[in-house]
Amino acid sequence: MLAAHGELFRFCRALIAFRRAHPAVRHGSFAGDASGGREPLELTWHGTRPCQPDWSSGSRVLAWERRLRSPAGDDAVYAAFNMYWRPLSVALPPPPTGQAWRLFANTAAASPADVCWPGEECTLPTSLPLVVEGRSAVVLVLSPPAADGQRPA
Repeated sequence: MLAAHGELFRFCRALIAFRRAHPAVRHGSFAGDASGGREPLELTWHGTRPCQPDWSSGSRVLAWERRLRSPAGDDAVYAAFNMYWRPLSVALPPPPTGQAWRLFANTAAASPADVCWPGEECTLPTSLPLVVEGRSAVVLVLSPPAADGQRPA
């Protein structure tokens, strides 16, 4: 069974490690809620351009950025979803000075290039926009993952 579904198993293991490594995606509160002594989660919606989501019925792309600022360091995750059958160019929000967006997952890529292990993400070329293939998703990160996201043996 595992031999037949090894690629899916590897992809899911990487997703679980990613969630453990990034507090921005496992934050238990809604965006902006600092209750319970937790740092507030920042959520920004995007479309093909930063901070310009298209909420119309004909929209075929949606992107968001979840950012958690904390004394231990900021964590940011960006995800873009293309529901259209053709590739779409997506302009990314600018990264903070000294940081770059790194590719964690691209569901249009063939295995094993479809997902990276947290901490092993690829730096994107500086020539943007990012192309998101038809009917696929891309997940990017800024911050290095936490120590608990290390690859298991």
